Amino acid sequence: YLVRFDGLILNSTTLLLFLPKPFSGSSSWFFSRLPLAVAGVHSFDAKEQNQEKINARPRGRKEPFAIMLCGLATWRLCVESRQANAVAPRARTRKLSSLQIPPALQVAIQQVATQKRISMNTTPLISIGIWFCLATTSAFGQAANNVTDHQTYTLTNKIVYSNVGDRELLLDAYIPKAEGQYPAVLVIHGGAWRFGDRKQLSNYAQSLAEKGFSCFAIDYRLAPKHKFPAQIEDCRTAVKWIRKNANQYKVDASKLGVIGYSAGGHLATLLGTTGEEPNEKNGNFDMRVQAVVAGGAPTDFRWMPDKGKWAKYWMGGDLDSVPEKFRLASSTAFVDAKDPPTFFFHGTRDTLVPLVWANSCHLALKEAGVRTAMYRIRGADHIEASKDKDALKKAFEFLVTELKGSPKPEGKVEAKLER
Repeated sequence: YLVRFDGLILNSTTLLLFLPKPFSGSSSWFFSRLPLAVAGVHSFDAKEQNQEKINARPRGRKEPFAIMLCGLATWRLCVESRQANAVAPRARTRKLSSLQIPPALQVAIQQVATQKRISMNTTPLISIGIWFCLATTSAFGQAANNVTDHQTYTLTNKIVYSNVGDRELLLDAYIPKAEGQYPAVLVIHGGAWRFGDRKQLSNYAQSLAEKGFSCFAIDYRLAPKHKFPAQIEDCRTAVKWIRKNANQYKVDASKLGVIGYSAGGHLATLLGTTGEEPNEKNGNFDMRVQAVVAGGAPTDFRWMPDKGKWAKYWMGGDLDSVPEKFRLASSTAFVDAKDPPTFFFHGTRDTLVPLVWANSCHLALKEAGVRTAMYRIRGADHIEASKDKDALKKAFEFLVTELKGSPKPEGKVEAKLER
């Protein structure tokens, strides 16, 4: 059931995300609840079914069925968006702010709606970005105050860590309350290098702050406006900022880890394999990190079935026209024995970033004698893996061991952590 809406060809499931009460009659109550379920405000309930159980259920959680509908709607949005080019520009650029949808989703949809052309080869990667806006509860309803006290840590929002042109790059700092110096963890969001923000992985940062880490979740410049290497340059700038401001934020500058998922996982591994000792070129800052956690991360762009045409929005060309950019983005290409211990986690049913894409770096690190682990999540797709409790528990334990534990013996760890 396709309907032309706001300059896009959307299916009826997508419309449910936008309209507060899209239908009247007996089904209006049921369908009017769906947008709220997607935003994580209400549970997704069928009308008058098992009413006693419904009344007893906790609110504020997203239901699998609602998420499934979001996925179908997102995929349809990407697939059909090319047809929207035939619609008058005025219709395509109509703002979504009046439609009562979460701000993060408004931004994602508006970016898709205003594109003149969207290659079908980029559909999976666009889907990753919109999915993260939909699937991450922390993207919505953040506290307006810049400083928020929690039981074991203090959250400071909107700290400027860099100025690029007229753009301020922001980070959020999650700092333990207790006195002392703590290992730091840089948190890098995903979204196909073109979507997302520092709030996306706030649950990672919160969990790590509660474990005694000073955590810094960053924004970085996004494609297609900013091509590679803008993203990794911003991450390196964040590393400098953390070490420069170590005393202010209770950081032990000698212990800096990094965690990221999807595109953020890629940037995390690239920080790990390209870190440099202090020198004049990097302003005499130590650019090395001491531990890396990468989930759902692509790590090698030197081989692509379509010659990298899907990445034109990010690279500014394909493998034939800008091969050096693809090499410089490949974490695997820079692996050596001095790289930090690295933990990977990945869903075995991930079709957006296939496991082989991450395994390339894992195997190269293993061959170089670097401590590394690959935690496979059986049956998990790209989004499911990002929230897998067992995988995140292992990932956080890895950071605790590497950054807070005693020195490790040389050797491999994948046999203990891999499944």
